[in-house]
Amino acid sequence: ALDALRANGSHNMNKATEKIIRRSGGKTGESLTKAEKMSVFLRKPVTFWEYCSTGMARYRSRMSDGARNSLLVITALIITAT
Repeated sequence: ALDALRANGSHNMNKATEKIIRRSGGKTGESLTKAEKMSVFLRKPVTFWEYCSTGMARYRSRMSDGARNSLLVITALIITAT
């Protein structure tokens, strides 16, 4: 929020607005944490423990692959609609 404020208009006129934003917890882009890119996160290999636990969870639920895929599609549609 502070970056957008500084980019628009003179700094002298926006001092009061900047003070309000800082008081309410506004930050600059540089002060935010750097999130890991999704491509880096997805590139990590699946551990043996994750592989086994996923397989056991699927076995215990006794849900077919088709039913699980249908549930995933319906969930994605609900999330995008809301």
